[in-house]
Amino acid sequence: MRSAAATVESSREPASLRVLRNRNGWAIPASLLLYTSIFLALLLTGPGIRIPHYSFQLLPEEALEEQLVQSLYYLHAQPPLMNSLLGVTLYASRLLGVTEHSILVVLHFLLGLVIVTLFWKVARALRLTFTAQAAATLYIILHPVVYIYLFLFSYTVYEMAFLLVLIWATNRFWESARAKDLVLVCAALCALTFTRSLFHPFWSTAALLFVLLVTPRSSRYMLVGRRHVALAATTVLILLSWPLKNLALFGFFGYSSWLGYNLSRSLPIEKHELSPMFALQTPEDRSAAQGRAFELLPEEFRDVYVLASPVKKSGAPNWNHYAMLNYSSDLQRATLDLLRERPRAFLRKAWSNYQRHSLFAGKNVYSGTFSLMHHGNGMGRWMRIYDSTFFRPLTDRPPRAPLTIYFFAFPLIVVIAMIKAVAGAGRRSPDWRCVTLLLATILWVLAMVLFVDGDEANRIRFPTEPLTVLLFFWILTVPWPRQRQGARKDRRCLESS
Repeated sequence: MRSAAATVESSREPASLRVLRNRNGWAIPASLLLYTSIFLALLLTGPGIRIPHYSFQLLPEEALEEQLVQSLYYLHAQPPLMNSLLGVTLYASRLLGVTEHSILVVLHFLLGLVIVTLFWKVARALRLTFTAQAAATLYIILHPVVYIYLFLFSYTVYEMAFLLVLIWATNRFWESARAKDLVLVCAALCALTFTRSLFHPFWSTAALLFVLLVTPRSSRYMLVGRRHVALAATTVLILLSWPLKNLALFGFFGYSSWLGYNLSRSLPIEKHELSPMFALQTPEDRSAAQGRAFELLPEEFRDVYVLASPVKKSGAPNWNHYAMLNYSSDLQRATLDLLRERPRAFLRKAWSNYQRHSLFAGKNVYSGTFSLMHHGNGMGRWMRIYDSTFFRPLTDRPPRAPLTIYFFAFPLIVVIAMIKAVAGAGRRSPDWRCVTLLLATILWVLAMVLFVDGDEANRIRFPTEPLTVLLFFWILTVPWPRQRQGARKDRRCLESS
């Protein structure tokens, strides 16, 4: 027997959406079967999952294996989730007698299931037509870059999954205003922020306030409960915990010490004396930079491997070295000085980054090829099909940043969705809240790409590409609020006659 809460919740759902859900219940299992088939085919014929221990974002493998807790405590380069996950995976692999790659393959396969399932559910919450839901989901399931990242240990698929969890959970909360639904919203916000510094705690806090403040009036009477206030306050404290740890240990408030470095990218700033130490290639003057880095290292940190070792076991530079704090801080001051003296340099940076933002996510922006993330198994041909179909260059420009279809389509999608969402808010459309959250997320990432770090803007943009696809189909298939109001009025007139 159904509970009263379930009955109330289903009564708020439009009848057409309930009918559509019941009639097309096979769609999600069929989509999961298609995704599973592609994943298994790539797993059986390809090289399997890769763990890029050379990556700047990852702590030295040897530190994660031998000193996990200490290494995470002294991590300042990145938020802690990905390094924590890798460290736990390395520990579990030794405990279970299996390779860390086997554990991550299972985890990433499950992440893919979450992405496909929740993408369908968010599409339904936006009241897309079934054809639009199917087309949008197929675009994601068949997207080759999804599988590139499913077979690469990177924050990209985690970010995509957490974003979809956030939007789906937020819609559930707006329907019910139940504390247990708010828990999932708060968990998704924390997971996003602890995964990638792109999602600043101020953004997460603003998103949480938005979720609470725009809850429909039919549910708002439940928001006065102490549990909601306690959940929101606890979430904010959790979000602030890592920046406060960095402030106490290293003297900066933030999730990553790379802010100055990221701000300086693509700007005409003089080369820093520590730059050779953090270069991926081995420059001739690296030894001099390492000597200077040792001088900057405080005595109390010289026994902390993740702060004192200039390179990892793989030979890649350690971007969590203590000298990164000085290096990034100096670059931040130089960037701010440049902003005051030559503000046009930032506009040129934003323009260049937007061009890269419009490239296919599987393309190497430095070479214009697919070599950076090539997987084999015909993946290059698969990516070329997507690239030529949806990101076709429209102008004859250098391969690093040609003007593509997406270059012009993206701002149109955003502007039309904003206008339609504003119109829906004025007419109490059930979609405007979700669309506003989608837009806020997409535009936040765009702003970070344009003005902070956009050298690989197409790759940074990719986790929000499913959200843009949803907006595109919402614009095409969901009637404008004025049309729906008119249709309701016509029905009332017919019934009264």
